[in-house]
Amino acid sequence: MITGPVTNRFPGAGRIAMIAIIALLTIVLAVAPAVSRPKTDKIVMRNGDRLSVEIVELSRGKLRAKTDDIGTIDIEWDKIRSIASDFYFQVTTSDGDIYFGALDMKDGVLRVVMLDEVAGLAQENVVDIDPIENTFLSRVDGSLSIGFDFTKASQVALFTFDWTNLYRGERHLGDFRANSVITDKREEKETTRRIDVLVGINRLLGRKKWFASGAVGYQRNDELGLRNRVIFSGGMGLSAVHSNHSLLRTSLGLAFNVEQSADSSQTGQSLEAIVSANYALFDYDSPKTDVTTKVELFPSLTESGRYRIEFDARIRREVVTDFFVEFRYYTSADSKSPATGSWKSDYGIVMSLGWSY
Repeated sequence: MITGPVTNRFPGAGRIAMIAIIALLTIVLAVAPAVSRPKTDKIVMRNGDRLSVEIVELSRGKLRAKTDDIGTIDIEWDKIRSIASDFYFQVTTSDGDIYFGALDMKDGVLRVVMLDEVAGLAQENVVDIDPIENTFLSRVDGSLSIGFDFTKASQVALFTFDWTNLYRGERHLGDFRANSVITDKREEKETTRRIDVLVGINRLLGRKKWFASGAVGYQRNDELGLRNRVIFSGGMGLSAVHSNHSLLRTSLGLAFNVEQSADSSQTGQSLEAIVSANYALFDYDSPKTDVTTKVELFPSLTESGRYRIEFDARIRREVVTDFFVEFRYYTSADSKSPATGSWKSDYGIVMSLGWSY
């Protein structure tokens, strides 16, 4: 049982909870009036069934489509015989090739009808189909999750907040992420905060697996003695694996940091290299299950012997349509903490409930 005025001793959580509520209401109000395009895409199943739908996406081996009579449905990709749509889509193959155009699939070959050419792709090699919509909101996918935990025995309250948005353009992918873990130790009268905010963009290079990236981020981690850190980064990446069951992206780059320790008003600057890998494994059968891991290594180029490590692993399982439960493990380590100049680390395991849109 929770006793006492937890919210008064947990001011950071209250502020972030208010941000989460405002964000959720904004998304709901913005998306609610959106009007779907006409259900004029044609699908013929291998058993002969014919459907008039709006193609939403192909992802992880299933085609999602909206219908007038039975709502949104998921169809196994290999159960589809033919598709026809005059609308504009981005099509990605397992080799990393990317095409843009209308769709016409027959006899196991997907023809992408572009302005100046027609590309014929084997159905089994197509891993992603995404509509390129005209409005901003229709190009945004995201998720919002919130978690809270308190135990009387430990007198520790934990609040987590995670908000992710991806904007899909024809040749670029915008990325906005904000997450926070706030721990309130009531007996010690101490509140620690871990905050990460990132705004980035990836630019596709040709039709292959390579992309260029740039980002600006903000971090705070009281456990590491870090009051503020602003990061400007850029680099090159490779989609090494892209299939209906897994995804592996690797990248190399540089980061310029401006940081301030918790016990000083002075700021320091450093230049770091970035080596990162992001792996995802997914099962699209209902209920959907995702496992994602990301590891980043930041060896300093201006401070001898300093390196930082960021690791994040998540298991997300759908509870009902578009709502999920998520378990997350994170760790951060710095060989020369801004506060002590020596090795410090921070880690945790959290559970949260969320909504994807």
